[in-house]
Amino acid sequence: MLYDGDRYKKDVSEAVERQAELERSKAQLELDWQRRCEDVERLQYAQSEGLVKTLTTARNDVRPHSKPFLLHCVGHKNTPKYFCA
Repeated sequence: MLYDGDRYKKDVSEAVERQAELERSKAQLELDWQRRCEDVERLQYAQSEGLVKTLTTARNDVRPHSKPFLLHCVGHKNTPKYFCA
């Protein structure tokens, strides 16, 4: 049978170990969430870069065809401005 002092020391030691394990788990969880957030940011950045590339390519493909249309719009009072921009 343990004395009260020995029992107390054992209880405190176990509580300290549980606390340390909880702190390790919390730190690991924070690292996992940070990694997930960084992965999502990286994916969004890559998607944005792809969209910019696609839009730039589309703009460059349309630009040579749009100049005659723009010249055609000049001097026409009834043509809405957004068609000639």
